[in-house]
Amino acid sequence: KDYGSFILTSMNQGMRDQLAYAGFDVQAVNSNIKFSTVAFDTSEGPSLPSNLKGGETGYYVVQFIGPISEDWKADVQGKGARLFNAVNNNAFIMKMSPSAKNAVGALPYVNWIGNYEPAYKLADGIGTSGVISLDVRTFNGEDFNTVLGQIKGLGASVRYTTPSDTWANSIVLDIA
Repeated sequence: KDYGSFILTSMNQGMRDQLAYAGFDVQAVNSNIKFSTVAFDTSEGPSLPSNLKGGETGYYVVQFIGPISEDWKADVQGKGARLFNAVNNNAFIMKMSPSAKNAVGALPYVNWIGNYEPAYKLADGIGTSGVISLDVRTFNGEDFNTVLGQIKGLGASVRYTTPSDTWANSIVLDIA
């Protein structure tokens, strides 16, 4: 794929060495994904504690083989994926049916697909005692009022809610 200032291509080590010798800057594509509290190489997959794995929910992290082009986004949307938020290193959070997941996974520019796990949703520095302030987000299209009721049922004090931005609704709360 030609991006103007660089080209994304697949090559063997011999070709890479020849291009480097000729003065080209040859770099491997980064296959790492980073969330606030979790980072991993998609060639190995995440290593998560069992209590922070959620299984199949229809939400996935999809990593592309390089910088995401508009035509790639249009293609995955055409396969039935709904794109939400970009993730560090050429990835997106998406909602997909099982058939859409299979179709997206078969695209030649998709590097990796994995569940959008609960571990990825945690922020750094969440306290464990006293009053904890949280910003809980629900993806557009999910039942916001049900989630809000469940949070109140846990005894949280809801400070305010923010309706949908481009991809999520927000509930800011304090919990003791």
